[in-house]
Amino acid sequence: MIINQAKEGGFANSSRQAGPGKLRALALIAMATATAFTSTGCAPAVDSVKSLFVEEAFPSMPIPEISTYILDLSGSTYPLRQLKALGSGIEETISGASLGDPFRSPKRAPESLSIQFITANSANGGRISLVSANTGVQLYDWVRNTAPNIDQAKPLWAGFVRARQELSQSPVNDLASCQTKAIEYFGQQGLSKLALSEPAKLICLDIAKTRTALDQLNEFVTNPTVPMGSDVFGAVEMGINNLKRAEMQYPISNKVLVIASDLIDQSPGRQFVKQIRNAGDDDSICSWAKDELANKYGSDFPFQDLTVVLVGQSNSRADLKLLSQVRKYWKCFFEHGGASVIETTDLNNY
Repeated sequence: MIINQAKEGGFANSSRQAGPGKLRALALIAMATATAFTSTGCAPAVDSVKSLFVEEAFPSMPIPEISTYILDLSGSTYPLRQLKALGSGIEETISGASLGDPFRSPKRAPESLSIQFITANSANGGRISLVSANTGVQLYDWVRNTAPNIDQAKPLWAGFVRARQELSQSPVNDLASCQTKAIEYFGQQGLSKLALSEPAKLICLDIAKTRTALDQLNEFVTNPTVPMGSDVFGAVEMGINNLKRAEMQYPISNKVLVIASDLIDQSPGRQFVKQIRNAGDDDSICSWAKDELANKYGSDFPFQDLTVVLVGQSNSRADLKLLSQVRKYWKCFFEHGGASVIETTDLNNY
């Protein structure tokens, strides 16, 4: 149940680009030359070449992917179907994809994923953080500072991902036992078990936080602590606020808002359904959405550089005409606000 939302990218290939072995040989020659300069008092050359070598050897980690899922548990939808629509995204992310992978092609970004709910008053619906991109960022910093070279760093990172995948499904609950198991998945790669205990601890603490969050998610779905309802506008606003708070930690990031809902707001006092049924054709609905956006935000649209994924609208009890009108409204609302909108039936197709 996970969204593979990471926008993956890699370096362009060139038919004239030197192979890894040739690049390594050239770098070693350059380092040897720099060493010779050191004996003549030109020490800065060593630091310069060393920096160049490290940059060639270790690819940069892609910028983090920050995602918030909004889940509709209201009576106008089939709640379990909505949860299932998010399912593939959640499962993949929490089982290892959240760490990212700078060594694969295309590269994968580290991911943060939180989930919130559409309720009678979405401000009271709560937010659950499932994983944080910070774990992947910290692990990669450790690898760059510790692994001797890329030949050892690549399999070590694969071991990190493998440990996260396997241990997230493991009954191991004790932190010390988890760390021991994690190191077994890493493979030592020329490093001591003591040195590897640091990334093992990061991964095991990350797994423990995810397990707690999943327990909270399951508890809320089966036994909500607040009244259920369809405050879609409130949930969208909360989702935007959550992404803005995450942006304070990751100023440069890709932001994704995934909404598993039929998007039919039925809040008391807001005549959304009545108005949209009377709105007329698609152009009229789109104009109304733009007016609503301007009335709410003025010219300071909050969806710039945001990807909005609309998923699971088919899991609704509403009639097809209303669903079509609602889809047109929200697509215009988000796109005019600066977002890229993707529509899909479930996250397996995203």
